Amino acid sequence: MAFWNKVREDVTNGLRTGMKQGVSALKEGSNLAAEKAGQMAEMGKVRYQIFLLEQKTEKNFSEIGARIYELSQVGNAKGALSDGIVKKKLIEAKKLEKKVKILQGKMAHLRKKAA
Repeated sequence: MAFWNKVREDVTNGLRTGMKQGVSALKEGSNLAAEKAGQMAEMGKVRYQIFLLEQKTEKNFSEIGARIYELSQVGNAKGALSDGIVKKKLIEAKKLEKKVKILQGKMAHLRKKAA
């Protein structure tokens, strides 16, 4: 009888230990999954911000081209760089380019962190 009691005690203790280890591993796994999901969400946000800035940049360049074309129609294409509207759009393009580079750096940092 003592033998069976010992077996039952060993099995019960083994199950308790196994359950504790399993729950602990599950908690660690879910914490890691939540962290990775957060990182992926942040990367998605940054990608979307970059996309929006690139769209603004495209629109800006299109407006620059349209203005230069308008100036060429009136015979003033050579002075396009001194045109106020073109200057404003070029300054805006530089700002957008700077913002995109900052976000690309942030994206690189997030990728490195996620690896």
